[in-house]
Formats: sequence, structure tokens, C-alpha cells
Amino acid sequence: MRGLSRCSTGSVVLTGLAVCWGETDSYYISLLPQQQSTEMSSSLAPPPLAADLPVGERVEQMRACLSKSLADGARGVVMTYDIIQVYKTLVLSYGISLEGPCEDLKVASWLLDPGSEERTLTNMVTCYCPSVLPLLDGHSPSPRLRAAIDSVLIHSTMRHLTALLEKDGLIDVFRGVEMRSQVCLALLELNGIGFSWEECDRQKHVMQTKLSSLESQAYSLAGHNFSLTSSDDVAQVLFRELRLPPGCDLSGVRGSKKTLGYSRRGTGKPFSTTKDILAKLSSLHPLPGVILEWRRISNALTTVVFPLQRERRHHPLLVMDRIHPIAQTHTATGRVSFTEPNIQNVPKDFEIQMASVVEESPPSQDGRRTGGRSRLIRPPPEGGVAFSVSMRHAFVPFTGGMVLAADYCQLELRVLAHLSKDRRLLQVLNGGADVFRCIAAEWKNIQLETVDDKLRQQAKQICYGIIYGMGAKSLGEQMGIEEDDAGAYIESFKDRYTGIHRFLKETVRSCVKKGFVQTLLGRRRYLPNINTNGYTRKQAERQAVNTTVQGSAADIVKLATVNIQQCLRETYPAAPLSHQHTHTESRGRAVQRHRGAFFILQLHDELIYETAEEDLIQVAQIVKREMERAVKLYVKLKAKVKVGPSWGNLQDLDI
Repeated sequence: MRGLSRCSTGSVVLTGLAVCWGETDSYYISLLPQQQSTEMSSSLAPPPLAADLPVGERVEQMRACLSKSLADGARGVVMTYDIIQVYKTLVLSYGISLEGPCEDLKVASWLLDPGSEERTLTNMVTCYCPSVLPLLDGHSPSPRLRAAIDSVLIHSTMRHLTALLEKDGLIDVFRGVEMRSQVCLALLELNGIGFSWEECDRQKHVMQTKLSSLESQAYSLAGHNFSLTSSDDVAQVLFRELRLPPGCDLSGVRGSKKTLGYSRRGTGKPFSTTKDILAKLSSLHPLPGVILEWRRISNALTTVVFPLQRERRHHPLLVMDRIHPIAQTHTATGRVSFTEPNIQNVPKDFEIQMASVVEESPPSQDGRRTGGRSRLIRPPPEGGVAFSVSMRHAFVPFTGGMVLAADYCQLELRVLAHLSKDRRLLQVLNGGADVFRCIAAEWKNIQLETVDDKLRQQAKQICYGIIYGMGAKSLGEQMGIEEDDAGAYIESFKDRYTGIHRFLKETVRSCVKKGFVQTLLGRRRYLPNINTNGYTRKQAERQAVNTTVQGSAADIVKLATVNIQQCLRETYPAAPLSHQHTHTESRGRAVQRHRGAFFILQLHDELIYETAEEDLIQVAQIVKREMERAVKLYVKLKAKVKVGPSWGNLQDLDI
């Protein structure tokens, strides 16, 4: 199936749909009330529109085919390219939902080779189904013929991809998890996430006020104005005028390609003004610390605040602004990311030292307070006051709703325990006490009550360092210790948790033999560099472990997402599938627009929903239950639920 759409004032208009049932036969359904004029020959010109089949009737016939017959058990599957975009187009144009099984060339191609670049339709035809390449010769500029040809190419290529998926044992995960997960992400994109312009603008004002203060402070310390955005200017002030040592303990950063700034006299090498260097210089002079703080806040403005304000769209039915991020699923490990904007980059609260006192923000769009503090009101006590700034306070639910966030507890660590079958780690995770404090006690063979916060943090860093394939050097930099000490920590940890050590070695050994690693659900990642030497082999070994653990965690999150969506639909059958679904899909029954819950964001191992306040407890129970029983492991899966009036103001919910 291939559709033609165009955008007009933010809405989507579907002009036609091409359908292929097999071979090279394709049918084009025009959804225009009048036939567009054409200059092509009469043999290629579209037939006249049937007067007894108006557009409304054509749409209803399409709806019956796509929304009902396949869902009612009739045999058939919808094949397309880019299921998320097709799903959204059908919903936004005519309120049609794809209810039956779907197959997407993009997803199938990625599943067969997740390390490859995202393929275009033409590239897929060339790679998997060259027999139909002649159809691309003289590709017509006519949208109608182009859509018809594309539908044939999609049908032919998908058949070849299905055979390859069956050969590799991936057909079940493709149909049962990946494709259903794509529909959930399409609903997420349709829902968007509520956005309070007022709260965002208040926090932006605070950040800009702080930037102005930092600039004045920096100019005063330097004795003159200079460009804080220019590494050359910063290097000139720090190293030539203030004569701070450019070689201030540069071990670990020498040779880095990220060295910007003024060239050193006689060497031709530039001075470094990176974050690490400025942090080390901060103990010698206050200016590097001021520059670091300026960069931190400036980066938050340019990468978070401004993009969010650009991307907001008004939702007329909800009477509020919403942001609709675009999901990116073509990743090597299978984790989902987002663009336009990258909403996963919105940081948690960070402190700003201000020369004014702040109070709670006024009510948000729907009259409720978001919990964010950002309004300056009066002169402060001496020394100023520190308070939190977070754009997460600007993300709010619809009127009468709440934000619900459910996060897996140590998901990747639990996957590691399951895969490694390490007895000590399984015992700790199934115990119920503070996980990383227990791991630290086991690691050092000491009493639990003697484990302090520093040792607990070290145990946590080593655990995730192993999962992410960190070497001693990287771990040492993260922990703030010498490389040799970090290496000794890693080895002593492996000696204590022998099951983990065996798992790491066996994962690499298996990858060397097979050329790929597999996740819990059988997804593969090919790592040809595992059989090379030097750095590329070491990198492949790290990727082998990371993909096995992190990819399996991604499998679990997808399964949970799919199961939650199915359970929500069964529990709230009268609720629309998304905030963009129209009443046309629910003819004959009352639509309860704000009942149930709506999937609005995925943040790695965390699923975030928007739910009606009256349904909060029931939705929380559904989400927690489905997350914790998504798969059966040797260790229990645990999910923690938080709720609140905004993403930045969530409180634990004990259920």
C-alpha cells in the first residue's frame, strides 16, 4: 500500500491511495472530488471518476477494509514502507486506523541488519528484489503512477524480506513485537506531550538573567569584554592574560581531537578550553568556573529551550500546546530515540545560584500549579539563593489529567543477572534491599551497614561500566581515580562475581564463532570486526556485550509497551486511540475522549503516560503489572510508578 499526502496549514490531506494485491497489478483510489488536469497521453491518463462513487463512499470502503475486516480475523496483512508515517497520515486525514497485522519494509530490513544505514525503498528493491528493477526505469512524474509503482515494489520486496526473516528465525519477533511496537510509537507521535509556553518562558527568563549576570562577572574577572562563545578568546584570556597553566594536569586529555582555542607559542598546537580543562583550572582562578557555568546554561537554552518553543503546536480540542517528537527506531541496539525535538535530552533539575528569591510558578494552562519555581520576586538574603530550573516542569497533561511515569528498576542489571546466571547477583536482586549497597558489600566482602555512599556509587559505576563495555581508562575518568586502580576494581569485581566474568568471555567467544550476538528475543547484531585485531576488535567486543544486555532490555520495554496498549484498549474500549483520532472511528458509540491513558513518551527504560485523574490508580496498576510480567527471568522485574501534575513534579505512587 502506498499513499499520497500533502500538508496544508498543519493538517494532512490524503489525495489518493495505491494498492497492490500481488504480481504487478496495482489499483489507485483517488480521494479528490475532481480529477486533476494532466498533459500525459490518453493511454496513461487516469480514468474518469465514477459519478456514483463519491469521495465519502470511497473513504468508507477504505475504512471497512483497513479498520475492520483484517481485525475481525479475515486473512490478510497490510504491507507498507514507513508504517508510522502511513498510520499517522490515515488518522490525520480521515480518522482511519490500521487495526490488523502490518508489515513494514523499513523494520524488516533493519531487523535483518541493524548495523546498516536506513534504506530507501529504491535501495531495498536493488538489494533484495532486483527482479522488479525494470519498473523503476522511466519512473513517471505522475503522482498516481508513482504511487502505483511503489505499491508493487513494496509488495514484491516484502515477500523476499519475509522469507529472509523466516530463515533467520526472526519472523515472530518481527510480527509480534517490532511491528506492534511501531503502532504504539505512531500513537505516541499522534498524542504528543502537553507543553506550557508560560512555564517554559518563565524558566527561560531566569536562565537568560543568569547568563547576563555570568557575562558581567566574567568581564569583571578578565578586566575587559570578550566573547564567551569563542574558544580563541577564552584561551587568550585564560592562558595569555591571566597566565593560567595550559598544562594543568592534562593527563587523559592530551591528544584529544577536541582541543580548541588559541595556539601555543612555538608549538602550533592549540590550547584546550574543554570542560575537563576548565574544571581543573577552576581551583586556580574563579573565571574558568564562571565560563563553565555560562556554557552549561547557554547549552540548555540552545539545545532544549529554543527547540521546544519552535516545535510546539496548538491542539484545538484539548485547547493547549503540544509537542510531537519523531521516533527513531533504526538503532543498533534497538533502543528508541527521538528527534524534532530530542525530548530525551531535556535534563532533570539543575541548580542555578541567583541573586534573587524565587517562589512557586503561577498555575499552568489548565489552572493547576506545575510545581516549578521560576519567578523572581524580591531581593535575596546575603549570598544569593540556589534553586532548581527544569524544562520538565513545562510538560503538562490535558485538563483534568495527570502525568504517570513508570520506570524499570535496574533493568539492564537484571538482564545481566539473568544472562550470566551469577548466583550472588541473582540473590542480591531478588532480595529487596538497596541493590547497589548489597552489591558493594558482596564485592568487598564486608557488612552491609559498613557500606558508605562512595562505595555504593563505585559499585554502581562498575556494574554499568561492564554493561557499557568501559575499559579501565574510561571508568577511571568517570570515578575520578587512576586507570590502574580502576582496572584493579574491575578485576576484583569479576573475581567476586564469577558468573558475570564467564558471561563476558562466553559472549565474545560466541560472537567470534558466529559473527553476531543475539538478544533475549532473538534479534541479531552482526559484528564483523570481532575477527580483526587491535582497537576495532576491542570495540566489537564491547559492542557484543552491550548489545546483548542493552538490546535485551530494549526487547523487554517494547513487549511491555505493546502489552500495556492492548490492555488499555480492552479496559477503556470507548476511549480514542490517540488525541488525534476523530469521532468517525467510533461511530455508533459514545467517545470518552479523556478516559483511559495515552502514551506520550519513552525515556529509555521509562514509559510515560497521560491519564485521566479518575482512572489514575487503575492505569497505574495496568502499567506496573504489564511491565513486571513482560518476560519471565531468573530475577524479578520491578517497576516504580510516579505521578504528578507535570513531568517535572512527580511523586512516588505506592500501589
